[in-house]
Amino acid sequence: MRKPFTTLPIFLLFSWVLLTFSCPAQNPPGFETLSTSQGLSQGMVFDILQDAEGFIWVATKNGLNRYDGYGFKVFSNDPYNPRSLSSNTIVKLFEDSKGRIWAGTENSGLNVYDKKTGNFYRIVHQLADAGSISGNAIRLIEGLPDGRVLVATDGAGLNVVELKKEFFEKGTNPVITRLALPNGAEVYGMGKDGNGTMWIGGIDRSVYSFNSLKNSFTPFRKGQLLNNGYLTPDNSLLINGSLFLYDGKEAIPLFDPNKTAAGNIIFRPREELWENFHRELSFYDVSKWSPGKKPEWNLQFPESARTVYPFIVDRSGILWSGSVGYG
Repeated sequence: MRKPFTTLPIFLLFSWVLLTFSCPAQNPPGFETLSTSQGLSQGMVFDILQDAEGFIWVATKNGLNRYDGYGFKVFSNDPYNPRSLSSNTIVKLFEDSKGRIWAGTENSGLNVYDKKTGNFYRIVHQLADAGSISGNAIRLIEGLPDGRVLVATDGAGLNVVELKKEFFEKGTNPVITRLALPNGAEVYGMGKDGNGTMWIGGIDRSVYSFNSLKNSFTPFRKGQLLNNGYLTPDNSLLINGSLFLYDGKEAIPLFDPNKTAAGNIIFRPREELWENFHRELSFYDVSKWSPGKKPEWNLQFPESARTVYPFIVDRSGILWSGSVGYG
């Protein structure tokens, strides 16, 4: 296996829009397009992750991709191989504290990647098994301070997932505890602050701190979850699922800035929350973001402005952005 790249001199953009409507000479200044022409399995990108080794993982509607700076390795479902992905539609990526890659699917549960063997191990909902994950439509995946993993599903609540040491070697079943927010709301977002406290927000705008030892929730009445964003030099607006906890005074990252770089703006939803991001900027107030400073919701943009997602800033400072293909 090639070692992943360390630096690239240009921005990189995964974009179905550019693939369909543009040629390389028409790309925005400073951006390079990586598309199916370079080996990307499909252009509708749902999530992007840089792992601890530096590889860039790209979740698409038709396959999981790993980029090493030279080319893509594509992982896909093989109906004859139970150690392949359970589905080709990957919507969420996560790397746990042991370096394992988790791939959440649209409707076929979780997949955990064993880097040693190249196999995927599936965690799926089974109607007759109360010890299985509560649902197969995966929304969010986050790590808990004790190494277990918190998984939010679409319409089926939360799951605390613990993988035993023999999970890969012997196929030992994971230990799963099913949970739900106290008000029964759908989960909108979640993340850990700098003290290791897990915060979970509901689609009804409720915010709770989660005690993983007691599996209990404590409401934070003044709390609001804000989305991480990035304003590029050409005034493109990017948004992703990394969150900030806002108490009306300060916005605190609910992610580790040493692993996941913050952007330079934050989004405050004005309207009713939706499980995904709004494309129209009219749904958000926007502020510049600086650590320790109170947001000022005064950034103005043309009415036609729209947000693009997802994006990450890798550890060398390069911006990677994708598109879910809506133009």
